[in-house]
Amino acid sequence: MPFHLRITADQVIETVDDRLILSTPDHPDPQYLPLTQIKAIQVFGDTYIATGVIQRLLHHKIPTTFFDRHGKFLGRLEPKTSKSTALIRAQVQLSDDHRLQIYRAIIHTCLKQRRSLLQRASRDRNINLTPQIEEMANLLRYFNPKFPKLHPTSIDACRGYFGSGMQIYWGVFPELLNAPFPWRSRQGNSPANLMLEFLYSLLQDAIWNALEASALDPWLGITRSPHHSSPFPPLAMDLATEFQIYAEALVLRAVNRGQIAVKDFAGCEGRLPAIACTTLAELFDYKMAESFTHPVIQERCTYQEAIAIQVSLYADFLLGKREYVPLLLK
Repeated sequence: MPFHLRITADQVIETVDDRLILSTPDHPDPQYLPLTQIKAIQVFGDTYIATGVIQRLLHHKIPTTFFDRHGKFLGRLEPKTSKSTALIRAQVQLSDDHRLQIYRAIIHTCLKQRRSLLQRASRDRNINLTPQIEEMANLLRYFNPKFPKLHPTSIDACRGYFGSGMQIYWGVFPELLNAPFPWRSRQGNSPANLMLEFLYSLLQDAIWNALEASALDPWLGITRSPHHSSPFPPLAMDLATEFQIYAEALVLRAVNRGQIAVKDFAGCEGRLPAIACTTLAELFDYKMAESFTHPVIQERCTYQEAIAIQVSLYADFLLGKREYVPLLLK
């Protein structure tokens, strides 16, 4: 079964025939992996890549993303893939009404996700989050299908409600952490923000892979346009929005279980420490491998597969086959 490969610092990458060879100075016995079984690769830190490897990766259409050892995105090797003229035309011609329809559904899902997380945290940690939970419930009324007259009528209005909801959510985020991690706001280079940004990058990269494997153009977004401040394509960022809650839950899990501590950030000067990068990447892999019943197709799938399913649902929406339903788990 095809798999996603993560390569860590100090490894040597070579190829022979149609196999990828991984070795390290400390382990003389190399690891041989069939290129036909690799879907995508992420490379972290200083890695030696032998001559000819890049050509073999491109030949086998294996996208490869490069991060430094602190989890900062450096760049991406992108093979040429086939695209559907009909789908790209549909992306270009996507009406403002349809963009609003999708974005409204995504924001509705995101607010429900955060409200559910606050409800669980209030119950499990015995902290009073009732005012915040009620405020989130009030915001959700504007997206309730039962009250169409309350629905925001523009993308900017949706962003306003979403921003209000996220302000409530981030305002109590420190209370969800067992350890006293520094936190002022969602901005800046605080340890929690660095962890969140890294996991968001892994998520957006995974969605980018799924988009490239589809016939969609990742650079034609729903509400976003290409921006110099982000290395990720607009459509990957748009579709990542409904998955970000799982990245946030991983940060809470890592801190509350003592897998990452404030002391790990000592001397890092606004960078994610390598140990935190490794821990979070492993937690992300475990999460992507978890399975559940997809609420739309009613079949078992992993979170990694769910990303591809959401991409497929969006393509179906563009072709007029079905409504787009963001992923919302109970």
